[in-house]
Amino acid sequence: MQNTGIYVIGMQRSGETWLARLLAEHDEIYAVKKETPEGKKPQESYYFSHFIHRFRPNRIRSSYCQYWTAFADSAYYLNSGVDANYFSHHPVYDPYRFYHEFMHHAASTSNKRLYLEKTQDNTPSIGKINARIKNIAFIYVKRDLIKLVNSSLNRSDLLKKYTTWNRTLRIRSLTVLYETAVYDKIALRYISKHSNLLVLEYEDLIANREASMQTVMAFIGLPYQEGLGSQLSEPVPTEKQPASQFFLSKKDAVLYRLFYRFVQALPLILVKAGYLIYWKAIKQQYGNSNYRT
Repeated sequence: MQNTGIYVIGMQRSGETWLARLLAEHDEIYAVKKETPEGKKPQESYYFSHFIHRFRPNRIRSSYCQYWTAFADSAYYLNSGVDANYFSHHPVYDPYRFYHEFMHHAASTSNKRLYLEKTQDNTPSIGKINARIKNIAFIYVKRDLIKLVNSSLNRSDLLKKYTTWNRTLRIRSLTVLYETAVYDKIALRYISKHSNLLVLEYEDLIANREASMQTVMAFIGLPYQEGLGSQLSEPVPTEKQPASQFFLSKKDAVLYRLFYRFVQALPLILVKAGYLIYWKAIKQQYGNSNYRT
C-alpha cells in the first residue's frame, strides 16, 4: 500500500536535517517550513516528543477543544497554512491519528502525495507511532559516532559559552554518546521486526548523494527527481569549520567506542531504564519541556 508519510529520525547532528531538506525539495513531498538565515528549512514539530505528553490520551475527547486550540496556536501549525477551522469540523480524538490526519490534509491540499515529519526526538516513540498510524515510512540517519560527538560539541551556542575543554563539555559528550547508543539500539530492534524503516548512513549521503537519494526514493515509493536539492549547499564538515575548537582525542575516541559497544550489548530494558533516568535528570535540571514550535 502507498505510504502517506515519511518520518526522518536520528540523533541531533547526525544529518537528519540535511536529508529532510533534500526530501522537502521533491515535488511530491509536503513539509512545514520555517524561515532561517539559510533560507526555508523543514520545521520540527516536536509533536510526539513534547506536545502529545501534555494531554492524557483517554482525556482527549473530553478536552478536545483545549487540545486543538493549543496545537492551532503553535508556530508549526501557523506555518502549515491549514485552515484554522479544519479540526473543529473534523474532530480526531486519537492523538497519533490527529497529527497524521492534519499532515495528510495539508499534503492533499498542496497536491502532494506524502508528508514529511522530521524530529530527532521521535526515535524512542517509533513503535507507538507505527502501531497507531498506518502506511508510513521511517528513515533513520546514522553518522560515525566520533564525528557526531565532535559536531555536538561544536554547536554555536556552546562555542559562545565555553572557550576551553571542561567538565561540562565532557558530561555533554558522554550524554550524546549514550543517547546515540540508545537510539541506535531502538532502531536496530525495530528494523528486526518491521520492514518500514530504512537506515541511511550520513557519510554515504554526502559521498554519493544521487545513489543515496535513489535508494531513499525507492524505499518510500516515489520516482527519483533529477537534480534533487542541487541548489542546496553541501554541509561543511565540523573539522573544516573555522569556529570549531573541541575535538575528542584519539584516546577518548577509543574509549568512547568501547563504551558505545558496552551499551549496545546491554538488554534493551536496561538501556531504556537508563534513558528514562537520564531524561528525568534533564527535566529536574532544566524544568519540564514545553511544546517547542
